[in-house]
Amino acid sequence: MSFRDPVTGGWNSAYFDMEAGKKLSTRIPGTFSFVICDIVGFTYINDLFGFEMGNKVLSHVYSTLEKYLTDNDLLCRQNGDRFNLILTNSSSDGLDIRQWAPIFELVCDIGLIPGLETMVAKHMPYLNLKVGIYNITDTAEPIEIMRDKALTAMKSEDAKQTSNHVSLGFYTDKEAKKKAREFAISRKMEKALKNGEFEAYLQPKLNLKTGSVTGAEALVRWNDAELGIIPPADFIPVMERYGFVTDIDMYVFGESCRILRMWMDRGFNPIRISSNFSGLHLRNRHFVEELAHIAERWKIDPCYLEIEFSEESVFEDIENTKRMEAKLRDAGFMFSMDDFGSGYSSMSLISELDIDIIKLDRAFFSDSFFPDAGRQFVLDALIELGHNLGMEVIAEGVENEAQLQFLCKIRCDMAQGYSISKPLSVDAFEEKYIRNEFTWPGIRELAEYLDEKEEVQENE
Repeated sequence: MSFRDPVTGGWNSAYFDMEAGKKLSTRIPGTFSFVICDIVGFTYINDLFGFEMGNKVLSHVYSTLEKYLTDNDLLCRQNGDRFNLILTNSSSDGLDIRQWAPIFELVCDIGLIPGLETMVAKHMPYLNLKVGIYNITDTAEPIEIMRDKALTAMKSEDAKQTSNHVSLGFYTDKEAKKKAREFAISRKMEKALKNGEFEAYLQPKLNLKTGSVTGAEALVRWNDAELGIIPPADFIPVMERYGFVTDIDMYVFGESCRILRMWMDRGFNPIRISSNFSGLHLRNRHFVEELAHIAERWKIDPCYLEIEFSEESVFEDIENTKRMEAKLRDAGFMFSMDDFGSGYSSMSLISELDIDIIKLDRAFFSDSFFPDAGRQFVLDALIELGHNLGMEVIAEGVENEAQLQFLCKIRCDMAQGYSISKPLSVDAFEEKYIRNEFTWPGIRELAEYLDEKEEVQENE
């Protein structure tokens, strides 16, 4: 019983690791593949339908996969919504994905699970599954390394959608090189922070009523003497994995305070600066106190500081979020939710939170010069929802003038994106937006025209 998973009734990870070590030790490289399956957004199932329903889904995943195993294969629920498999390869080239892709798609069909509530079957008949596959080329590798390689494959930018609900990623030489670079980055992070290799950049936020820049987002750049300029997309995920991201978050926040103090000492009017924070901070009971201490040290009023968490972080840890947001409000900080509208539970849970600002997910503006009719309708509705809940609404990822004017017409409060400006060094930002009275052409006039039009309609 010590090797049984209480949720699925199948093998647990302790048994899997033990048996995998025995099995692999007697086989030549290329005989097996290590496979990881992850359910996308599983926490939303628990949040919306309860843990009992979530456990039914996990049992379905296990039992469906188990049906197609051979005597040489292994399966376990590693933890949460993640499953590990050792699967026999059809050849030394690796797993026969033509056989397994349809099986993974069957796993996603949860609409016919016995005892599934009608509401669940109606609103979420399918799962979305992410799969990572590593063809085991060294059978002497520790299981942890194999698991990590399969996980890297699952998260690879080269992972492809093989069906409506399944994406597959394979561990390749490219992934190995990427892993080596990530390791090199991980060895440098702490020293780089001490040596001042990180620099805060600012991306302006345009006020869509006045046409002026009244806010900015603080972003981080890393200039390494050996590796050169390291893009945030390369080092932020590594920092997340190693837990170092919390240190860099606090560094950027401290820089935001330092920049505001510098401008105020020079006689310039301050603007509101937002800083992104990892969801790891939500578990830190002293997080808000640490922020307040830094702001107090630089003598900055917290009303000029936006504390920003992603929608995913908030809804994965909603209880800690509720406790944290109350502390933020008491301390005078602004609470902002990034990537709003990207998850399953946005609409049902947003009213439970006391949020000051929502930032619309940049995906609304991706791959299109102008949002299509469907996206326009959703954007309009989201902005109205935010305003009705007393929130300020910011759109990010805005790429062109047409999108900017559309957002102005549907009364979005602020916009951010490359159509306005890329992230700038502090000196460049100060010169363009702080020292000079910047106004975006036509925005103020359009906003004033819309105000007058609404006033006429109300009077009629």
